[in-house]
Amino acid sequence: MKHIFIDFEMNPISKLHKEERKICKNEIIEIGAVILDENFVEFKQYSQYVKPMYNERVNTRITELTGIKTEDILNAPIFEDAVMDFINFCIKYCGKDNYKVYAWSQTDLEQLEKECKLKNFEQDENYNYLKENWIDFQKEYSKILNITSVMSLEKAISSIETEFDGKAHDAMWDAKNTAKLFVLSQDEEKFKEIMKPILDNFKQEKEPVASCLGELFNFDLYDFCE
Repeated sequence: MKHIFIDFEMNPISKLHKEERKICKNEIIEIGAVILDENFVEFKQYSQYVKPMYNERVNTRITELTGIKTEDILNAPIFEDAVMDFINFCIKYCGKDNYKVYAWSQTDLEQLEKECKLKNFEQDENYNYLKENWIDFQKEYSKILNITSVMSLEKAISSIETEFDGKAHDAMWDAKNTAKLFVLSQDEEKFKEIMKPILDNFKQEKEPVASCLGELFNFDLYDFCE
């Protein structure tokens, strides 16, 4: 069984498209993923910009967070083509039914589903396999640590006393860092031993930690975008 770690970066749909925003307020503009083999060794990477349909430019706030500029997505494939390309990538290196997909929080899958609905993406058996084998690793991570709160990806990385590889809010690097946590967590007993001092402090925190970018900004903060 292969393990695919994925992350999306998104851009808000323009307020000019009021009906479309009732279905989906954002569009995926970058897909990043890495594949680990059965021994949890990374052997393939995937990185693809995606051209949005309902906003001609990348919002300034999104550029500040992700580094993605309007010129980066002008000649990128549209959503439907990018999703099919990614699914074909999964099949090529993992087989049609020999992988699981992991993302940090459920936000990315929710975005994918909403955008498929908005753009009438035809969901074939290969898409359905990916969706049905999608795992919220943020939730699984909390279960491993036996905590009820959830952590941002950056906090989870810093809690294991290591630096965040690459740049946060870059789809590829977010996927790679999620994979790093997954690998470290596979030896559950040893991992809990490493995490014990941090867990003791974390359990004493009264304020819940934002689970992801979408929760941190309540996802509707992007409404300020035109």
